[in-house]
Amino acid sequence: REVLGESGMTADQVPDRLSSENAIAAFVERLLQSNVDWNKWLAILDRAFEAGLDFLDTADVYPLGAGVEQTGITEEIIGRWFAQRPGLRSKLVLASKVAGPTRGMPCIRNGAADLKPADIARACDDSLRRLQTDVIDLYQIHWPNRNAPMFGSLYFDPAADTPQTGIHDQLDALARLVAAADRTTC
Repeated sequence: REVLGESGMTADQVPDRLSSENAIAAFVERLLQSNVDWNKWLAILDRAFEAGLDFLDTADVYPLGAGVEQTGITEEIIGRWFAQRPGLRSKLVLASKVAGPTRGMPCIRNGAADLKPADIARACDDSLRRLQTDVIDLYQIHWPNRNAPMFGSLYFDPAADTPQTGIHDQLDALARLVAAADRTTC
């Protein structure tokens, strides 16, 4: 059995049921840190597909926290997989997300503290390019454009709220993406 990079894992140790986003994120992060090459990534995805994978959930920032140079690489890996396996894309449901406000992470839109409609459109185009596909089946906002407890914080602090783009404007931006896709795929 071939070991995957410096991780100590072999391809047969890829989880048979890739159902927990946290487990997948931890698995991907561990592999990224171990310098697994592209062909091994593709073998991992092949194994998951053979085991019944039919839904892929990714995001423009995965692996989150890995640094600016790694941001989006998970979508790139999936995109190479699709490109090298014609017809595979149509056998999977593909979900991706645009990160909400950056919460001080420079790897997301250079640290922008707001998620504007233009950011949503640009992030979707970038994800489509990285994923090497013309359709994302489910596109979501990763976290809200407001002061919400996350990444270890427990309580909502209304005093920390700042004016930001409202959810209605963001939903309109998502609706425009759907309408544009409907015009190009009908």
